[in-house]
Parts: sequence; structure tokens; C-alpha cells
Amino acid sequence: MAARVRVRAKIRMTDEVFRDVVAMPKVRAELATTARRIAATAQVFAKQDDADTDISVEDGTRPKGRTYSRVVSRDFDDSEWGTARRRRTRALGRAAGFRA
Repeated sequence: MAARVRVRAKIRMTDEVFRDVVAMPKVRAELATTARRIAATAQVFAKQDDADTDISVEDGTRPKGRTYSRVVSRDFDDSEWGTARRRRTRALGRAAGFRA
């Protein structure tokens, strides 16, 4: 049985190369897939907690050329962060894998 070997490579990447990489169709598709998975999970959490939210995904390119996919929530009842009258739910935070 062969032993596993870990190799660490240090890569220097310019901003221009990074933008080219994230603009590749496969990378953009993976960004969008991840954002949609997080959005779907956040919607489940919000529904479980009776939160009044509108969760969606935005895809685009920033002014300097960097592409993105992000999950956006319109929180109509302040449930994401909570208030004195509304319990904090953290649907987006939990869906993204963060702990409250």
C-alpha cells in the first residue's frame, strides 16, 4: 500500500489572470450553482422559521471585470438579524455554513 504524499504549490497570480479564470464558463457555472444551492437552503430555513423574506441570486461582473454570483435577501420582517420584537433566524448565514 502506497503512502499518500501532500504537495503544496505556491502560485502567484496576477489580477488579470484571476479575472480571466473566474470569467471561464465552467467557473461561472460553479459560482452560480453554489449560490443557487445556498439560496434554496436559505429559503427552507426561512420557511421553517416563518420569516418573511424574498431570497434570490444575482449574477454579474464587477466594474473591473471580476465575475460573481451572490445570494440576496429582502428581509421584510427583520428576521435575519432580529430585533427587539423579532427573533433572529440567520437563514442566509446558516445556509452559507456560518454559525450564529
